[in-house]
Amino acid sequence: MYTECTRKSPKKKGRINSTPLSQKKGALKKRCCLIVVVLILTSANLTVSGLREQPFFGLKPEFHTYSEVVSELFQIESDHSTIASVFLLGESYQNRDILGIKISDNVSTDESEPEAFICALHHAREAATVEVAMYIIHYLTDHYGRPGYEQVTYLVDNREIYIIPIVNVDGKIFDDSSRYYGCGQYWRKNRQTCSGGIGIDLNRNYSYHWAERDASSCCADPSIFRGYEPFDAPETAAIRDFVTAHPDITVFLDYHSYAGLVLWPWGYTEAPISNLGDRQVHEIIGREYAAITGYTPMQVSDLYCCSGISIDWSYGITQYRDVPIFSWTIELWGESYPPATGFYPDPSDIPFLCESNCEAALYVIECADNPYKVLGKWKTSHVSEGEPVDDRGNAWYEAGFDDFQWKSIYLPHLLEPESRKFFRHHFTVYYEAQQVLLDFENGDSITIYVNGQIIQQGKDRTPQKDLKLKNHSPVDITAYVHQGENIIAVQVVNASEFDMNVTQRTDMYDHKEWKAFPGSDCTKPGKSWYTSEYDDSAWDTITLPDELLPRTGDGYYRRTFTVPDYTRVFIDFSDCESMTLYVNEQIAGQWGLSKNQSPVDITAYVHQGENVIAVHISGGQPFDFTIIRPRILPDLCLTDQDIYFSNPCPAPQDEITIYATVHNGAHIAVPSALVRFYSGNPGNRLLIDELSVEVPPASSTTIDIQWVYPGGEHDIYVVIDENNDIPEPEREHNNDGHRSLPSPDFSTWPMFRHDVHHTGMSPLKGTIDDPVEKWRFSTGGPVRSSPAVADINNDGETEIVFGSDDHTLYAVTCEGRVLWSYQTEDCIRSSPAIADINNDGDTEIVFGSDDGNVYVLRGKDGSVVWKYFVNEKIRSSPLVYDLDNNGKMEIIFGSHNFVYTLREDGTLLWTFSTGERSDSSPAVTMEGNRYMVVIGSGDGKLHFVDAESGRKGWYRSTCGKLESSPAIADIDRDGDLEVVIGSSGNSIYAEGSRFFWNTVVEGSIRSSPAIADINGNGTTEVIVGSDEGAVYALNGNNGSLLWSYHTEGSIFSSPAVADIDGDGRCDIVVGSGDTCCYALTGDGRLLWKFPTGGRVESSPAIADIDRDGYAEIVVGSNDGCVYVLDSEGVSKYWIGLLLGILVGFLLLLFLLRKRELYKSAVIYARPCQIKNSHSA
Repeated sequence: MYTECTRKSPKKKGRINSTPLSQKKGALKKRCCLIVVVLILTSANLTVSGLREQPFFGLKPEFHTYSEVVSELFQIESDHSTIASVFLLGESYQNRDILGIKISDNVSTDESEPEAFICALHHAREAATVEVAMYIIHYLTDHYGRPGYEQVTYLVDNREIYIIPIVNVDGKIFDDSSRYYGCGQYWRKNRQTCSGGIGIDLNRNYSYHWAERDASSCCADPSIFRGYEPFDAPETAAIRDFVTAHPDITVFLDYHSYAGLVLWPWGYTEAPISNLGDRQVHEIIGREYAAITGYTPMQVSDLYCCSGISIDWSYGITQYRDVPIFSWTIELWGESYPPATGFYPDPSDIPFLCESNCEAALYVIECADNPYKVLGKWKTSHVSEGEPVDDRGNAWYEAGFDDFQWKSIYLPHLLEPESRKFFRHHFTVYYEAQQVLLDFENGDSITIYVNGQIIQQGKDRTPQKDLKLKNHSPVDITAYVHQGENIIAVQVVNASEFDMNVTQRTDMYDHKEWKAFPGSDCTKPGKSWYTSEYDDSAWDTITLPDELLPRTGDGYYRRTFTVPDYTRVFIDFSDCESMTLYVNEQIAGQWGLSKNQSPVDITAYVHQGENVIAVHISGGQPFDFTIIRPRILPDLCLTDQDIYFSNPCPAPQDEITIYATVHNGAHIAVPSALVRFYSGNPGNRLLIDELSVEVPPASSTTIDIQWVYPGGEHDIYVVIDENNDIPEPEREHNNDGHRSLPSPDFSTWPMFRHDVHHTGMSPLKGTIDDPVEKWRFSTGGPVRSSPAVADINNDGETEIVFGSDDHTLYAVTCEGRVLWSYQTEDCIRSSPAIADINNDGDTEIVFGSDDGNVYVLRGKDGSVVWKYFVNEKIRSSPLVYDLDNNGKMEIIFGSHNFVYTLREDGTLLWTFSTGERSDSSPAVTMEGNRYMVVIGSGDGKLHFVDAESGRKGWYRSTCGKLESSPAIADIDRDGDLEVVIGSSGNSIYAEGSRFFWNTVVEGSIRSSPAIADINGNGTTEVIVGSDEGAVYALNGNNGSLLWSYHTEGSIFSSPAVADIDGDGRCDIVVGSGDTCCYALTGDGRLLWKFPTGGRVESSPAIADIDRDGYAEIVVGSNDGCVYVLDSEGVSKYWIGLLLGILVGFLLLLFLLRKRELYKSAVIYARPCQIKNSHSA
């Protein structure tokens, strides 16, 4: 049995200096806000204008130790005694002080100011977080009162800021014990002695929904041990005691490393925050933080579900307050900045890490006075001439315009005389509104756009452009808005002030008649006054707003209302001192100093039929309360991006799965929508299948069908509700989508291992039973890069593209002449990919170099389109594929510890940290209805990464490094794809949804497997080479050995499969370190071997080079040459076949002639036999 963790009694908390920390007493301060910004900081990446220019304040280049932090805090207090004071938060398990510093003007006084609490290092190994906390301390104290730092001075004067650089003191000291220049022990927990292990994960030890979900352990040994009960770690108990002692807290930031994320609640559930206004504040501030740092914003559970975390606790226990604790977890740095190597980045990168997070932290502190104010945020810019246009050519009033660099403001906004300014505002319509009104004033000349359209008014629909609209009446813009996010863009000329309001009017319950308790100051209704059984017939009947409040000092109100069908229900109310809301006998909310920022969603508490709502309020001002039931229609959507294929490059007669995701943007369910799948084109298409699908409110449903691919090019169309049976607000041509399934050009070999699945298989046939050298091309260095073959300049001829250790990429014609070449700064061992990446009709070449660049060249002339630098050798071969179904390709490759995905224009889409070097080349598979990038890494993990977001899906651990590249196919013919990869641990692994196997062989596996039916028995085999010089063929279903063939050298080359001799059975072509290229039959016999002048590490390509309808073989050698192998004239097979046919024909003639002679003899001797023969 488990025993309790040993727990010390916490030391009484106070101040380290002579003045004790004041305790908050008395009544609530008027509109007072306290911010707790809990920065459990990690690592940052991007530069930020305005901060990058400042010095790093002389912080040590190596990481701070605990003793250095303590010494430095007291030095700062001494240097800035009027604004800085050290205090004690609590004690660690091992009796060490958890110190912090308070920064504020009048630092010894507890003023009625918003407060911020910043702390770092919940997890011991997140070393860089301490540096961020110390940086913020120095930035605030060193710049206070200095010209040019008015923001710092304002915040110190108007906030109380508490910063804790090290929460996990014991864990920090233990982790530092073996660290030099950032190489720690990767310790995560504190150092608390528990039964069966040491330490508690502090960020799984908070009480809100503790131990309910995954990502925590009940066992003491794992690094995510949650403790035996909430707050049994003294470090979290210290934070709990501080936060609960400050009831006005409004903001809580909890920083970790090193994923580059901004996260908000919830973590314990996939459901979003139910309070609409609170959810928006979390998202807006979180996204602004992400914009400053370059991180990715999301809800915690979008990453993974976990309970007992700090931000669920801080927001969860205060969510019914007037101003709750808005809470975020910040995962610092992120993998988009290559020098950030995990938990211990290079010390030289610490300045860049700190600067962007400091600016973001100042933004959060600035929001402290009223986080709700961000709901009315606008962005503004000024240009002297013309109108703003972003880098992508979007006009300033268009939805796609990038306004990141525009200044954020809140209205009303003062303007300079005779100025011309541009404003943009994002707002959300969460339910269908009867009317959306735009109210503005004080514009002498104004231009207004709504969702890219100039608004229009009146019967003549005259555009409201350059009209003098001063104190104009509200303008109805309902026709220009839609459910979801909308954009208002405004140009104002020659005005002193700009102000504008957006008002949404919805269906409301009629009469607003309520029952009000008629008692005196000394009487109250019975205990069950809020229940459905309570008799309120003696209560007064009133119509809100109630001007007579208070009736008893407090006010008690009831009413019933009916919900006829499924819909969302909101309530909207006016200010009051405090309020408790009951819906159907459940407390749906409690507010103090109630200030209604936005309608409150009470859908979870209502049901179809009659409902009871009851309200208890305090305060003497008039009270108003509205129940809103919006008119909602279904809003179905399906676009091209929602259609996926389980196998994007199938062979004819392969069974594939077609996935389609149907979205419902409205908060009303669609019980049945007919979805049809077609093949063809809009004018002539064939119905494949149709399904009826239920789509829940405000969610999506994915459906799938099975289809046997007949071969050739097909356009797949998916249409929802083709007969318009479902009423929708408007059908904007988004109820159907289509996706092309192109006919593969099997005469080419356009990338490493032939296709995005790395099968290494070509359906081409050849006549090469005795190869001859068609031609060779010499370079200035070994050719380890594998060739790609395709028409790269649209001339109708085939070209061959490959790299060499002489730093050059070559494009060679089908006759062996140079078309063009491109020189890089280092060896090229990455294999090129050939594709039209930007869908402009021209072909590009994508490849990596040891000089740290990925290059994209134009196929027609070899000129550079763009290049992307990662500062590490790139030997992974790029994969080019349309991951997001937008018609343009993404480029995926590995380098050092990262997987990179770039857009077609060379900008970064995402990165993923593998933890170890990733020279493996990525492949793409399907998991459910999403694409996954699959890649191996040096730590033995086979990673599955979400292709759209770059988030980790899962991984398979293997024995040894994974330098082999994965191959993907439907091995067991069940409609799902399986993945095969080789390991340096002498093993081959297969991973599928229904099976897993690994087979141990002789020698490390660096060769990438091929997958094909090589013996024609209808099952799939796996073929791979090993360092011991063997080629292995394994049963794809169970991994059993079918045969092996041993060469005289190590095999780094990856096998290619095709029927190269035209006998109707697949053959295997592979290079060896013994300088030969081998061809083996499907049953493991030697067909032939071709000698070169060096080791053959390049993987062969099989393609129709000369367009004669037959396959040729292209392979590189370390002798610096690329060889093209073909047959000499007609192959022996075809000669033998023709001779056999000729002999058979002559034999048939001989037999027929003999039969004719026999018949003649019979007729002559016995003529009557003919008649008898007929009668029979």
